[in-house]
Amino acid sequence: MKKNITINLFGSLYAIDEDACKLLEQYLDNMKRYFSQREDGDEIVDDIEHRVAEIFTDMRAEGIQAINIDHVRDIIHRIGNPEEMDDETQAAETEMPHAETAEHDTDGESETPHDSTNEVPPQPPFPPTEDTGWFQRIENWLSRRRLFRDPDDMMLGGVTSGLCHFFGANDPLPWRILMVILMVFSFFTAGIIYLIAWVLIPQARTAEDRLRMRGIEVTPQSLNDFLIKETQEHASQPPIRPTSVRSLFSALGSLVVLFIKFALFFVFGAPLLFFVGMLGFMFYVLIDTSSSIWLADMFNESFVSAIHSPVFVGSMWIIGISGFIAMFIPLVLLIRTFNHDPEKSPMRRGTRFTLITIGLLSVPVCVVSIICAAIKLNTIEEQEERNIEYQDGYYMSRHDRQSLAKNNWQVKTYENCNDREWLYVSANTFFSEDNNESYLRFIKGPKKTPMRVNMQRTEYFAEGYYRLCVVGYAKSNGAFVYAQPGSGNIVPVEIPTDNAQDNGNLKHLTRHEVSRLSFAPAEIDSTDWNNYIHRRLSGWSYAESVPFYHKGGDITYGITNMPIFVGRSATSASAWNFGVRYIEIVPSAQAPLSATQEPKAAKRKHAVKQQ
Repeated sequence: MKKNITINLFGSLYAIDEDACKLLEQYLDNMKRYFSQREDGDEIVDDIEHRVAEIFTDMRAEGIQAINIDHVRDIIHRIGNPEEMDDETQAAETEMPHAETAEHDTDGESETPHDSTNEVPPQPPFPPTEDTGWFQRIENWLSRRRLFRDPDDMMLGGVTSGLCHFFGANDPLPWRILMVILMVFSFFTAGIIYLIAWVLIPQARTAEDRLRMRGIEVTPQSLNDFLIKETQEHASQPPIRPTSVRSLFSALGSLVVLFIKFALFFVFGAPLLFFVGMLGFMFYVLIDTSSSIWLADMFNESFVSAIHSPVFVGSMWIIGISGFIAMFIPLVLLIRTFNHDPEKSPMRRGTRFTLITIGLLSVPVCVVSIICAAIKLNTIEEQEERNIEYQDGYYMSRHDRQSLAKNNWQVKTYENCNDREWLYVSANTFFSEDNNESYLRFIKGPKKTPMRVNMQRTEYFAEGYYRLCVVGYAKSNGAFVYAQPGSGNIVPVEIPTDNAQDNGNLKHLTRHEVSRLSFAPAEIDSTDWNNYIHRRLSGWSYAESVPFYHKGGDITYGITNMPIFVGRSATSASAWNFGVRYIEIVPSAQAPLSATQEPKAAKRKHAVKQQ
């Protein structure tokens, strides 16, 4: 006794056996998937269904009440290649006598005229031809085949049997024996590779996949032959029940594969989702103008102003759209890979090619846009920062202004100096191994006009004789420090220029000579001198003024590269790169003394070192 169901084809009801209905559904699904790649595929499938309905109607007119599986097989053979159907063929097939069909009903067996095509002869690997070389043969061989996992002959995941079919073999047993041997001698490294292949290699779920796995060209006729052969094999063979051991290993393998899939999705999918989230946040910042309030608390005002500039906003929209496309297409392909549904028709070639092309083009567009946006952001942010920090007729960073104010420096002239450089620069201290200190560095800006610098500060000193001392460097002549006691004359000191070896004069002094200088401690440890002090003095020079008398009160002293300010000729050279590490006024005897002859007890420093 067979279960019988009723189906509806174009408004007509037909009684059909359950197994015949399944075969008919598989046949129609195969035709839909095959012709879905073509523009007129829907029309061809519709013609096939109409042709099946016409044959069912003719069979019912001949007295056949229930359609069995032999009738469906005969219909599949009669339709043949749907692309070759025309009106004349349909008329000839309609008038064809059905005596053979009745005989099938009586005998219960089906002898199809295409039985010879059901058995596909094995094809040798790389079949030789006279016109092609070995490379062309290999290319042709690989173009006909695709690697799938075989669900019909699988012990665990079907990887080994799939490899067997891919390389043209028929018996997977030697392949499985080889896999076991590799697992043993590779300390299960081959097993890990097998699990990864289980995850990455898709399973042959459809008839097209099974044909491609065996290297058979996918045509309507080959699909029909394969479908009929498959139903005959299932009908002639009893169902095979897997053993408990095989079921256990298969279940464990499935769990491991599921874990690997989650791991791969986390490794590849999580960054994609994070990037998509960042794109969403970027769109929110660009659209919501009120975001400037809380962004100002996280970043500086220059950055907030830069990201809302029209030029940067346009670049961000390009990055957002191209980045979303570049992330969305791989995400869709990743989901389709791990969640393959055989009931859904495959993606059309044109659609797949278009998506891949758009995805590939969006990646360089996104990367180039990011680079351009970063350059624009840096330029805009610098300009905004310059606009914010431009005060009193010159640009200076907020950090440098605060440091100058902390050390009581007053800027008198500051032109074309340190355009994008810090004024205060950090360096290792001379006499302490682990500490750092800052010094003043002046570098000419990009303008063609000369650099002009003059900054000074004022301190109170008692009556007596003093000297102005400086430690600095200069790449050219024209860098000065100066002192002006009260309303008296200016006492200038020019910073020595570097010699050819860029060493400065401090490099040539001994440890005892350095200890007698105003900025150095009275005692210098010989070990520290050999380890780091002597090396750190390289590049710096020491200079001091002649002694000058001060009757008591304020002394103004400062730094300049303006020769005319210190009484030099206006045509004198003006330094373009120099620095000042220490500048201080120390007591002195009435007569000028050299640096190495001054008694250490006579020194009295005033707080002028840079903080």
